[in-house]
This record gives sequence, C-alpha cells and structure tokens, in this order.
Amino acid sequence: LLDITINNFQLDDLGTELIMKALVGHPRISRINFENNQMTSKSAIFINHVLKYNQVITTAHFGSNNLGDDAMMYIGEGLAKNHVVTELSLCNNNITDVGVEVLFKSLEDRKPPINLLYISENLITSKNAAMLQKFITKHKPQYFAIKNNQLGFLGVKMLVEAFAEAKSGVSVTLGSNQLNDEEKLKIKTEVIPPELKKAVRLQGISLFQLTQYTY
Repeated sequence: LLDITINNFQLDDLGTELIMKALVGHPRISRINFENNQMTSKSAIFINHVLKYNQVITTAHFGSNNLGDDAMMYIGEGLAKNHVVTELSLCNNNITDVGVEVLFKSLEDRKPPINLLYISENLITSKNAAMLQKFITKHKPQYFAIKNNQLGFLGVKMLVEAFAEAKSGVSVTLGSNQLNDEEKLKIKTEVIPPELKKAVRLQGISLFQLTQYTY
C-alpha cells in the first residue's frame, strides 16, 4: 500500500476535486496527507466522496487548511459511512463549536472508532466538552490532540476526568487552552487522581499535557 502526500503546495478546491476523484476507487493508497494548503469547505464535498467509497485509506490528514465548520457536515457524513479510517487530522482549520458538534455526532457510534484524532489549533471552547468527554470515555482513542484551543478551565477539567475514567493508556494533549498558572495548578492538585500524578507533565507557562499511562 502507498501514501500520497501533497503538503505545502497551495492546493485549492479545484485541484482537490481532481485528486479526490482519482482517489475514490484507488485500491492501493492507504494514507493521504493534504496539509497546509488552500482547501475550503468546497473541498470537503470531494473528501466526502473518498471517505464514502474508498475502503482502503486508513489515515487522512487535512490539517492547516481553511475547511471551517461547513466542511464538518461532509467529512462527518463520509466518516459515518466509512469503516477503515482510524486516524484523522483536522488541526488548524478554523473549526468552532458548531463544527465540532456536527463532527462528533457523526463519530459517536462509528465502528471502528477514530483511534488517533488531531483537532488542535482550532476555535473550540468548553461548550461541547461533554461530547468530547463522552467520545474519550466511550472509544478510548490511543491519542487525542486538542491543544491550542479555547477550552478554558472547565473544558480541560472535563477532558482530564475523561482521561482518568478511560483507564486504557489514552493519551491526551491539552496544551495552551487558556489556562492561567493558578488554574493549571488546580488541575494538577485537585482534579487529577493520585494514581495519575506520575502521568502528568507541565511544560512552560501554558502547556498542559497528559501523557500515555496504563494502570
């Protein structure tokens, strides 16, 4: 099986359409990387087709584009009908709580679940933290990256609690989510259960990270 990587190429919606049409029935490509391009929600229509009809691709990276909230409907619908993709990156795509809600409703009962999920550097607040919490505790992803968003203390607290409940080596990255030093200390001393203390690292002023720990 092969990988296709088209990163940093200023790929626009028209170029995406042509490439995705070629990928729909391709039998040998298992990993696609289209990061740091110029894809918008129009590209998501063609991503949707690939996700629906290609049952070979297991990894899909679309980070650092401009997909936005509207794209989450198409991507979520495609994933709901896809049974092979287990790694997904949508980092840095101007996704807000509106898009997150649409996406995670599609992922709620999906089998197999997304095992590696990257949604860092978006505009996600604590509004849908309960939905994210449910996803972590139910599906126990191997890695869940949501750093550099706007979760705040409440959102981070809820995801830390989800991590503690999962008890399966889940790794969650929560860096730079608008926590001040006092709030980070409170998370560390009051929220994280004693058995997870050694799984926690605080780096720098704003980075809070939970690293993989199995018990």
